[in-house]
Amino acid sequence: MYHGSSKGNLTVLRPHKSTHMNNYVYATPNPAIALIFSVENNGDLDFDLSIVNGKIIFTERREGAFDKYNSSGYLYTLDPTNFKKLDNMWEGEVVSTTEERVLSCEPVQNIMERLEEYAQKGNMIIYRYPNKPDFIPSDNHDLVDKYIGFEEMGHKGAIDGLLFAYPELSKKVFDRLENPEIFYYVHRKTNEMSNIVVYDNILDAIQGADKSIFEREDGWIKYNVIDSKFYFEKGNFNFDEDFYIYVVKGKCDRISAHSFNLSEVQIVSSNKINFNEYLSN
Repeated sequence: MYHGSSKGNLTVLRPHKSTHMNNYVYATPNPAIALIFSVENNGDLDFDLSIVNGKIIFTERREGAFDKYNSSGYLYTLDPTNFKKLDNMWEGEVVSTTEERVLSCEPVQNIMERLEEYAQKGNMIIYRYPNKPDFIPSDNHDLVDKYIGFEEMGHKGAIDGLLFAYPELSKKVFDRLENPEIFYYVHRKTNEMSNIVVYDNILDAIQGADKSIFEREDGWIKYNVIDSKFYFEKGNFNFDEDFYIYVVKGKCDRISAHSFNLSEVQIVSSNKINFNEYLSN
C-alpha cells in the first residue's frame, strides 16, 4: 500500500480524523493516487479524482489548481495487512485504525511530472482546465449536493468553502437547501417498507434492497450518478429483475454519501419496475 505526504523522514503514520470523521491512516494500492493526496489542496474544489474502467481520471476543475503539483513530496510504502475498505468508501482508498510503520520512503522531486509519466504509460488520464470528461458538468454544479452532504455529515463550513470557490453556484445551493428532497426506496414486495433507509438515486436504492443484483462474476458494477444520468464502468446488465420503487419524502439524517435515515415518511408514489427496462430508458 502507498501513502503520500508533503513531509519526509516519517517512520510511523498515526490515525487522524479526516473526511469520514473517524481516526484512520489512509492508503491506496495506487502510487499515483497517493501522490495526488500528498499535496495540500482544496480537494474536490480543485480537482476531480475518479476511477473509470480501472483507469484514474484526474481533472483540474478550475484554472491554476494543478500549479501546486509542481512541488516535491514523498511516497511511502506500507504493509497492507491492517488496511481494509469500508462500506461506501471510494474504491481508490483503504484505511487502518492502527499506527502503521513505514517500510520505505521515496522522495519525488516534481509530483506533476511523475503523474504525467504515469499518464504517458497509459495508467491514468489527466484533464487540464478547461477540458473535462463528459461526466463532469462544465460549471462544476455536481459539487452542490456533495458539499451539502459534507455539511450534513459534520464538516462545518463545507458550503461556505464551496461558495467561496464557486460563487456562481450560489443560486443552485440555496435552491437545493430550500426545496424538500425527494428520495427513493426499493423493495421486492409491494406495500412493504421494513427498513427506512432511503437513497438519492434509484440504483443505490436497488442495491440497498438486494446487493446481489450488483454482484456478478466480473465483480461489482460501478457507476457514477451525475444529473440523474448513470455512467456505468463495467458489468453485464442483462438482469430480468422486478422491484417496487417508492418515491418518498420526509425528514432525514445522512448516513453515507447517498443514503439517509428517514423519519416522518410520506410516500409520493410507488410503482413496479423491471430493472432491465429501467436501464434501457
